[in-house]
Amino acid sequence: LDTYFNGSLLSVDDVAARYAERAAADGFWRTLARIMSDSGHACSARLHARALAATTSADVWTYEFSKPSDGLPGAVHGSDEAWLFDDGEGDAPLAVAMASYWTGLAVSATPNEVLARKTTDGAPRWPSFVSDGRVQILDDAIASSNATGRPECLDFWAQWLGYY
Repeated sequence: LDTYFNGSLLSVDDVAARYAERAAADGFWRTLARIMSDSGHACSARLHARALAATTSADVWTYEFSKPSDGLPGAVHGSDEAWLFDDGEGDAPLAVAMASYWTGLAVSATPNEVLARKTTDGAPRWPSFVSDGRVQILDDAIASSNATGRPECLDFWAQWLGYY
């Protein structure tokens, strides 16, 4: 942590305190990976979505890919690509739903357009991101929720990523 946050305004002690419970449960390396992910792309994407939703009339769509990767303790950055681009899982409901969502976004700027015309094994409609932080959770069970698996994003990292 000292190396990663050296020279920043963010205190290593603040980061360690915020993730202490997770470190006790998951161990040092998994917690460090989570800190790196949260302080990088994961929280930044949610905070950008919040800013866009507050300043534009266009719909904003966010998702959290939560399906664990083979051989890894959880989902990692980029692990959604195997499902999106059919890496042997093409008949799985998650792969079918993701292909439908992304096709809809490309064709009509809404992930729900293709869903309306295609059966996707019960994949739910993807709600647009609004001020309550609703995000589509992509896993074996697809759902929308405002209870993200990354609560640190809005209550801790926002101040350090320039949103307050």
